[in-house]
Amino acid sequence: MESFELNPRKTTETIESSKKQVVEKFISESLPASEVRIAEPMNTNCEVSVVIPAYGERRYILTVLKSLAEQNGVSPSLYETIVIVNNPEVEPQRLNYEAIESNQETLKLINFINGADIEINLSEDELEKVNLIKQTGVKIFAIDKASQGKAMPAHKANAGGARNRGVAEAVERFFKNNKNGIIAQGDADNCFDENYIKNLIEVFKTRPNLIGVAGELDFERDELEQKKSQKVNMYEEIEYLYHKLYDFAYEQKQKTVGENSERVHFSGANMASKAFETAAVGGVPNQTGGEDTAFGMLLSEIGEIDKAETVKATTAYRYSPRTDARAGMGQEKLRFSYAVQSGEKIKIKSEENLKSIIELSYRLNRSIIEKRTSKEELKKALTVNDVQLLADENVEILSEKIKNIGNVTILMFNSETRDLYEEIIKKIDEMFPEKLLDEEVLKLIENFCKQEKNREKFDASFYHLANQENADIEEKNNKVYQLVKFLSKHNMLDVKDNKLFNELELNREGMGLSDEDIDFLKNNPEIIERTMEYIKNSKSPEIAMEEIKKGLNDELGLLKVEDDPVLKELISLRAIKVVKSVREIEEQNRNNRNEQGFININSVLSYGVGYDGWVHIHAKRGEDGFSRALVKDGLNKLANMLNEYPYIQGVRAISWIVAEYPDLINKMGFTVVGEVDQDFKKENFPGDERPVSFSYIKRDDLIKKYL
Repeated sequence: MESFELNPRKTTETIESSKKQVVEKFISESLPASEVRIAEPMNTNCEVSVVIPAYGERRYILTVLKSLAEQNGVSPSLYETIVIVNNPEVEPQRLNYEAIESNQETLKLINFINGADIEINLSEDELEKVNLIKQTGVKIFAIDKASQGKAMPAHKANAGGARNRGVAEAVERFFKNNKNGIIAQGDADNCFDENYIKNLIEVFKTRPNLIGVAGELDFERDELEQKKSQKVNMYEEIEYLYHKLYDFAYEQKQKTVGENSERVHFSGANMASKAFETAAVGGVPNQTGGEDTAFGMLLSEIGEIDKAETVKATTAYRYSPRTDARAGMGQEKLRFSYAVQSGEKIKIKSEENLKSIIELSYRLNRSIIEKRTSKEELKKALTVNDVQLLADENVEILSEKIKNIGNVTILMFNSETRDLYEEIIKKIDEMFPEKLLDEEVLKLIENFCKQEKNREKFDASFYHLANQENADIEEKNNKVYQLVKFLSKHNMLDVKDNKLFNELELNREGMGLSDEDIDFLKNNPEIIERTMEYIKNSKSPEIAMEEIKKGLNDELGLLKVEDDPVLKELISLRAIKVVKSVREIEEQNRNNRNEQGFININSVLSYGVGYDGWVHIHAKRGEDGFSRALVKDGLNKLANMLNEYPYIQGVRAISWIVAEYPDLINKMGFTVVGEVDQDFKKENFPGDERPVSFSYIKRDDLIKKYL
């Protein structure tokens, strides 16, 4: 990475002579003269260039382009979009062959939007989107890295290489305008918030020292992803929590040597950076997964990066064939799907492996921060179970390269040290190979519960979470049972396709089915077919239902927590996560409590967090009564907190205030359930003669309304 001095108060808005060579070098290396550039110059008013790599994205691309065309509060001259349509020039082992054709259709579509007189097949909905995009006048450019003779070379045919090709073009375009503009990066299955561009410009304008931001990102499950079974969903979350709990241990360990654990994690689906600083770090790393995280870490070495909660996008939660086979959420979906279908046991990094990495990282971090990076010191730090993880010559190389690195996290992503770090991890993986996921998860749970202070809290959390899950499962079972009775009663066991689904839609309310339930069944016709077979082979709907619960549990998740070992593992991990989240919230606010022991939000609202996973709010009258502004301010702060803790379920309010002002509570987004029973009232509100009612708002609803 090039030396690139920054003004500590403000990033460079125009190119200075001292930085010109750095930017020019990046352009020459990333965008040689042989590359075909976008012919139309950048508008001199342009502030943002949005870079979107596309590989097999014809199905999604119009949604992201439409969202960028419908931006509020900004002129189309203030931003442009660059789509890098790409595939490799040679066929990799895991090539998605349908993507090749899809890429050509994507190129054709963008050319059509830009006025090309060509024939193209569009649905009515797609034609409507195209016409809207055309009417707005937004600039959309396609870089063709997919056609014969133009495809990505093998060493750059990955997520990082595709991103960087578009980034390099954006850097050059801003460079020609002598402007240090903003390069935003997203995915082709994104839907950007209507204020995305306006808020992005505002963030960098109000904080001129920023060189990069990680935007807010929501996930929407793609309709094709609904074909995945409930068991696959559970294994995904189990692995996520397993690693997350060890990540927490890693962060706690690093705090003891001064590393900031509040790292800003960049995601390629929503990240942005200043153009010249992007060039200074060499652009997006050329790697097959994790390129976005690495890019954020590299930016953090030369300037300030931060989260930007107002810069929002939604992206599809799905598999991508372009990332490394063990990188990214999508790859885990593929691995778990295969294992569930084949009956193969799933393996995972062992406890010994992860603890070795935590201890190793701790020792390396101490060496870096305390400037003890001689060859001999590093050899000590790099020894696990009397095994030196790097050969002497590589330890010497690392000793030299590590001198200007701030901490071990940057060591993982720095282009000069990443290969050495990966070699270290590879050696640990050889020493401590993967073990069965179920066994490692049970070991983690047992170890956590060995401590008496943990056991009681875990049991309380597990009890509440299991009851809540079982209630949801009971509701699901009832829906399936109503479907079974409907199909049996109306003799529809041989009805197929559209006629069947038309009947289901007409009668869905009577069965308690939602639009989402109908869509799920449409996307999974084999589930309907198997359901019909169980009905045909059973003497009654009740017997059929029992067979369905056993035969379709993997797909639908119909067994209760106590009857499903995988689900029990998942609820146990969630319970541990809730316990740790509650403790972290309490620790952060230990000096901010009122006389009743609740955490103060403002002069009107306070709260406590229970091991049931719910926040319980308490209100008191201020000098002017209940200030709506202060209540709204308090709920906004709670929404921000819950956004950081995904396993906190939501907010509950139980009070005479809820009973006296139910309409007001409803307007605040809460669901008012009604009065509490007398036993609960006597225990929690002794001596209070006023009616007391219960209300709640779920986590996602709170965040949506108040963030």
